[in-house]
Amino acid sequence: NSVRVIIDEADDICHFRNELIYPVGTPQLIEGKEFRWQISMAVLQSLQRCAQQVYDKFGDEHMAYVSSGSMLMASYVLLLSEEPYECICHYILNDILAGKTELELPNWTCKEKSRISEMISKPSQTTVASYDDFDEKTRIFILLVRGLLFQGCLSLVLRRRFNVNYGIHPSVKHTMMAVPFTAKGVPSEKSEYSHPDVAILYM
Repeated sequence: NSVRVIIDEADDICHFRNELIYPVGTPQLIEGKEFRWQISMAVLQSLQRCAQQVYDKFGDEHMAYVSSGSMLMASYVLLLSEEPYECICHYILNDILAGKTELELPNWTCKEKSRISEMISKPSQTTVASYDDFDEKTRIFILLVRGLLFQGCLSLVLRRRFNVNYGIHPSVKHTMMAVPFTAKGVPSEKSEYSHPDVAILYM
């Protein structure tokens, strides 16, 4: 009636940089459900707003940027080094907490926003007990934004080139989910991104 799965080197095998999937058990909705998508879209929306400013500050040496000329279309952003990334993270975090995206958030006080910002940007200083003061939606928000920004998900995505490292598989008509590429214009036939937030950001 029960099964145990033992994975050697689990920290490496289950890392989001690897496209490995080990489905176990009954399929179920991912934690956060549609809120997870909304947070990722808010991050990308804020990135669209700050990209020009960050590019002007760091220049061609650290970042490639081509504006789409419209907030309705995604601009091209490619990190060539890690230098601009911290600036991008803090801009996005402040932008979201200030209510400048379409993400619907609880009515936090200024003190709560300051604490949430610190919990997201300084995870090493956050204890498990710190989450007990917040409701479930706020806890999910803290963990997801921290993972996207300060634990490397967005950095991974912004260092990959479309149609070289990832893209849409031309023979798969029923989905627009991106898949890893093995070379320029060559999609991996049987791989997909296992980390849900990375998969969402690549869309």
